[in-house]
Amino acid sequence: MSTLADEAVARDVLDGVDRSDALLLDQPHILVCTDHGTGVTTYTGPFPTGYDALAALDEHEAGQQPVPGGQSVVCALAPLLSRGCDET
Repeated sequence: MSTLADEAVARDVLDGVDRSDALLLDQPHILVCTDHGTGVTTYTGPFPTGYDALAALDEHEAGQQPVPGGQSVVCALAPLLSRGCDET
C-alpha cells in the first residue's frame, strides 16, 4: 500500500526525469539501428539535436530494411554525451 508521501516522492522523481530528458533533446544525437535478423547494429549521425534525429528516424529506418515493407531493422535515438572533461 502506498502513502501520499510515497506518491509525492515518485511524482517528483518522474518530473525530474522528464526535465532531464527534455534537456537532452537539445543536445546532439545519433540513430542506433539494429537488424534483428542479422544482429548487425549500425549508427548514423550525429544530428544537431534529438529533434533532428527524431525527424529523420522513420525515413532512415524504412531505408535500412532488407526487404521493402519489412521491419527487421529498428532504430532508436541515443544522445551523444560529453565525457565531462577538457580534451587537450
